[in-house]
Amino acid sequence: MFLADILTAATVVISVVLSVYSFYSIGLALVSLLKGRRNPDAAPRARFAVLIAARNEEAVIGQLVESLTRQHYPRDLFDIIVIPNNCTDRTRHVAEQAGARILMCPFPVRSKGDVLNFVMKFQQLSGPVMAKGVEDTAFYRWTHLVSLNEVGGSPRDWGVNPDQFHRWCAQMAGEWPATMTCGTTHDTKRSEDVRNRIAVISQYARQWRALLTKLAPLLSNVEGHTENLFWQILAGTWTADGPIERDTKCAVTPSASCSKRSSAWPRNIRSGPSRAIAVSHISICSSPR
Repeated sequence: MFLADILTAATVVISVVLSVYSFYSIGLALVSLLKGRRNPDAAPRARFAVLIAARNEEAVIGQLVESLTRQHYPRDLFDIIVIPNNCTDRTRHVAEQAGARILMCPFPVRSKGDVLNFVMKFQQLSGPVMAKGVEDTAFYRWTHLVSLNEVGGSPRDWGVNPDQFHRWCAQMAGEWPATMTCGTTHDTKRSEDVRNRIAVISQYARQWRALLTKLAPLLSNVEGHTENLFWQILAGTWTADGPIERDTKCAVTPSASCSKRSSAWPRNIRSGPSRAIAVSHISICSSPR
């Protein structure tokens, strides 16, 4: 009798534990479904590339490439790149016919390992090249509205309306709920408060154009793109007591060098254009006007 009571109690305990676990599993499943539906209309945005090192694979490379092109993902957001190495058959031709891009190693390779090593080196180099070419040069040449010229940004995007902004927020909440919202880092060219002040200029384009026409003679010895940058930084860093003398000059001078139009950073920081900026800055900041 005692043994039967123990078995009955154990059965009850096990049943309770299993029931709790079942409810817990169901709860997790429901939460996952709800989280998955948080932004059901979010379109894929990430770009990526599939790299395939191939050596005499004419018989299979076409089928592989075609299967990759049928993935459930927008075709214009990913590339299929085949890197032939020491091929003596039609691997390259078959891959191209199937829709792959061909990338040839610029040096002799002995194995697929050499090809993948080349790819990794290429990936390590492409980021710095993009940063130096776009963010550290082009962004200092296009000075129409420099609040748009920020790391990770694009001058093509002048702004969004409230509906677009809310859709973006919903997409970020659905896809990257733990992401960080950061206005300023060690890598930003201008802090968020300066960018916000400069962005306001876009709302007063006519008045800003008239003001620059009036101020242009004060910087007649400075190249036009650099002049435009100078006035925007001056407006963005203006204080209740007037301009920030030293900081503005320190910001504009290396920026002019980064554009590489008439001087380069850092060796020509004392070049003619840089001296012209410094002299003009002193003249403007000390002017009673």
